Amino acid sequence: MDTSVFTATSQIVGWLAPAVPASLLIWIWYRSNSPHLLLKRLWLLVNGGEKIADKKVGAFLDDQTSLVCFRYHTGLQPATLQQAQNIIDWCGQNDVPFETVKKCREIFDINELRLLVERLPSKKLMISSIVLAGLLAGCTGLLAVTIARSQAALKYNESGHWFWVQMDSATPMWTLQDKPFYKSNCAKQELRSPQELITQREVDALCTLFDSKDMPQIIDNAVKGQRAIGASLIALLVFCLYWLKQFWVKADAAEKLSRKSLREFLPELPKISTN
Repeated sequence: MDTSVFTATSQIVGWLAPAVPASLLIWIWYRSNSPHLLLKRLWLLVNGGEKIADKKVGAFLDDQTSLVCFRYHTGLQPATLQQAQNIIDWCGQNDVPFETVKKCREIFDINELRLLVERLPSKKLMISSIVLAGLLAGCTGLLAVTIARSQAALKYNESGHWFWVQMDSATPMWTLQDKPFYKSNCAKQELRSPQELITQREVDALCTLFDSKDMPQIIDNAVKGQRAIGASLIALLVFCLYWLKQFWVKADAAEKLSRKSLREFLPELPKISTN
């Protein structure tokens, strides 16, 4: 059994152990645009659930917590809690689902409470994004087919040519013609001559590889390596496709909001007690 696989896996796990929680903390900080939530958790660990004695300071910190939580959950970045409340009130006055504002937050002015219509995605950009999605989907499918192969992608360094190699054959990668060079050809001198797409030195090198006792290990390691790289690339492409899907969702929400008749925001006046 190849113990190096377990060594590599343990190294990756050892690296991911601190990286995952650190990435989560950075994401919370980035999303809320403030370390307040993290500092509050640290304070609770140190001080427990004891409330702050000064009511004014306690109320201020509670407001900060509400503001930062609003930022984190919505992705909107109001400067004050009052501004966050104004956004909520604007949605109520205009009968706009708050989720719609969240989706098109990149082109929604939270200061003036209006959609920046001039920044709506153009038709040309939308068509380009659809074409890009098709290309990404095609590349994803091609990679999926490639990593499913049990053949190893090996390069002959002298010529720079790549081959799909398995235990009994090697096929040039740079041609669409399926003309493999078989291991059985090595035993017959007349078949060891250069092929149409393979030079004599490549033939000799392939025969040496076929006869090597290390060939099963070479093939196995190469296939594992290319599958790991392929899986990583597929994950990246899937993320890009997800990002494009979110872009379309946001563009659709912004387009629908732009067609809606919106009233100018009127702040709610504080109620005056008659007692």
